Amino acid sequence: MRPWSGRSYRRPTGIETMSSDNATGDDAAPVCEHEFTLVLRGADQITRELEEALFEHGCDDATLSCSHQRLWLDVVREAATLEEAVATAIRDVRRAGAAMGVPLDVERLDACPFITQAGIARRLGCSRQYLGQLVVKGRKGRRFPAAACHLHEGNPVWQWVTVARWLADLGMVAPQMAEEAVVIDRLNAALSAEAAGRQNTSAAPRMKRGA
Repeated sequence: MRPWSGRSYRRPTGIETMSSDNATGDDAAPVCEHEFTLVLRGADQITRELEEALFEHGCDDATLSCSHQRLWLDVVREAATLEEAVATAIRDVRRAGAAMGVPLDVERLDACPFITQAGIARRLGCSRQYLGQLVVKGRKGRRFPAAACHLHEGNPVWQWVTVARWLADLGMVAPQMAEEAVVIDRLNAALSAEAAGRQNTSAAPRMKRGA
């Protein structure tokens, strides 16, 4: 892999710095593979130049795909934590975009924050009937988390991160499942905040001209 030689260097900002917070030395977590999908923006078709730029700037562990004018990267990356793996992948995507001179970026991790009752049952590995009883009666004196929306349609959905924490606290799923949900939720929130900040910055000059 050739060294980074982009046309301009950007100081790592926001989400990219998350990978530097992990422990190092004797306290470092063991490296393992993490699989995730990044939804991209700034490009809507696969080109040889884009594939080569991504490969050369660190995404040689990812597969680029396109559907409905949307590009996404399926990544299998070795890192101590999921957060580090995602943060470094986002950094590499942005470096590839800078090298091409295009605003290539990551919009979000492709993980829906909401889940149906049937979806919860599948992840828990239980029947819908059992999950339905869990929703109504709770467990060990603890009520099931409140649904988030779609209540009037009779098919409510829940925030997965909230449900995953509840299940993990009761020992019904592995703690790693809840930790992963928390990390994904936090990373997507950080990406949204970064995007909103850029929009506000770009809108300020236009507002001044119109004043």
